[in-house]
Amino acid sequence: MTGIIAGATGGIATGTDKKVQKPFRLRTGETLGDWRVDAITRTSLRLRHDDQIQDYPLITPPPITPAPPPR
Repeated sequence: MTGIIAGATGGIATGTDKKVQKPFRLRTGETLGDWRVDAITRTSLRLRHDDQIQDYPLITPPPITPAPPPR
């Protein structure tokens, strides 16, 4: 998962479905394959399939380190 837009009434999660190599954009209650979006928070996406639950954290890139000043 590469992005989350979270709000008081729900959210949107974006990313790439690695199985089919296609981007996705999901809201709470929508499905991705056999999995239903159970929850979207500021930092994660929770999918549910029957009694299985899978949490996916938001992937944040490391901070950019500035280059040293020229000599």
